[in-house]
Amino acid sequence: MHVMTLFVVLALIVLTALLFVGWLIVVVLRGITRLFLGPGLKTQQRIAQKDPPRTRRCSRQTCKSVNPAEARFCRRCGERMEEPQRVPVRRAAML
Repeated sequence: MHVMTLFVVLALIVLTALLFVGWLIVVVLRGITRLFLGPGLKTQQRIAQKDPPRTRRCSRQTCKSVNPAEARFCRRCGERMEEPQRVPVRRAAML
């Protein structure tokens, strides 16, 4: 009974180690390809997508994080956000 339990525990340890090594190899290879080829197409598409409504991007060139429109500081880097430009709006009465 104890031998079987020991065998199962050792098998789980070996399986976990193999999965970890496989994951580590994939991460390293992905990092190497990004180093030589640059960011993938998905990253470029995400940057090119339109921002959600009532948000604005950080003005810092290295950050460009999306923040709520009323934020005074960037949530990612802490840079002070520029005040949004106020535009007067005329409301028309509808009868």
